[in-house]
Amino acid sequence: MSHTKHFENMIFRYLGYKRGDVIQILHDNYFSRLAQKIELYCDENSINATSIEIEYNPSKMLPLAARDALMSDESQIIVLGFLENIWHTSERKKAKYNLKKRLMNLLYAGDPCESYLTNVNEIVRRANCLFGIVDDNKGGSVHITSPGGTDLTAKIGNTFCENGLYVNPGSGGDFPSGEVGFGPIEESVNGILVYDVKIQYMGKLEKGPLKVRIRKDEIVDVEGRHAKEFLNIISKHPILKYSSEISIGVNPLTCSVEDPNSIIEEKNIGTFHVGNGGNQSYGSRKGPHFDGVVSKPTISIGNVVIMEDGKPISF
Repeated sequence: MSHTKHFENMIFRYLGYKRGDVIQILHDNYFSRLAQKIELYCDENSINATSIEIEYNPSKMLPLAARDALMSDESQIIVLGFLENIWHTSERKKAKYNLKKRLMNLLYAGDPCESYLTNVNEIVRRANCLFGIVDDNKGGSVHITSPGGTDLTAKIGNTFCENGLYVNPGSGGDFPSGEVGFGPIEESVNGILVYDVKIQYMGKLEKGPLKVRIRKDEIVDVEGRHAKEFLNIISKHPILKYSSEISIGVNPLTCSVEDPNSIIEEKNIGTFHVGNGGNQSYGSRKGPHFDGVVSKPTISIGNVVIMEDGKPISF
């Protein structure tokens, strides 16, 4: 099956490839098949791209080959494909902000899905509008509820906008894209979180929702038929029991995949997600990171409702 349109959208519209650019694809074995397809597309279209396979353990330092590739002067564009995301590493941060590279993090290792074809201009419009609201209220309070029982509060810390437009030096984010979020001010996340869509590394919550109680960012209780799986994940590293990200999906072309390792669903409009663990991109926590998705949230910033039952009001 040809994925020409999917990769064309990725390379030219999202990354803004222009003649003279060099693309470096860094990936692990899990993403090798997709990386090969991207490299083949580039080769067939006279785009200068090379790929390097690297194994990465988030509990250890980023391998030298990855660090050298991220810091190299030879490439202007970096495409990342890792099962254990390297986005929250200092080297990735330096590549983007110090060296002004354009970066793209692949969310899904399988064949391109419908969200690959999303019009980036629609995501930009929604994301930039929402970001203006969130960023203007930095330091303020957020209250999130959901039909499943979520009742969560937090205070807005460092904000970010992933609008998919990665054409300017020092820009980047996930692909498929579409979220606006923040690293909560530490110890400000409190309440009940009920995941009902999907949790990264666990998959879709087919046995029912998972209820998590959070106190000052820390997970203190877990309930539901998926509880054992969830507790197994957060036991792998001490940092994983801390809530470190709250984000709202803005991608209108929704997508869902069976792969438990992919969390592409977090970009879908009408959802929000909470990330646990490391958040060096917008916070101070170091270590691995994983996300879980909740449907149909009602979200208030201050006294203003910006989303009701998953329907955007202000963006």
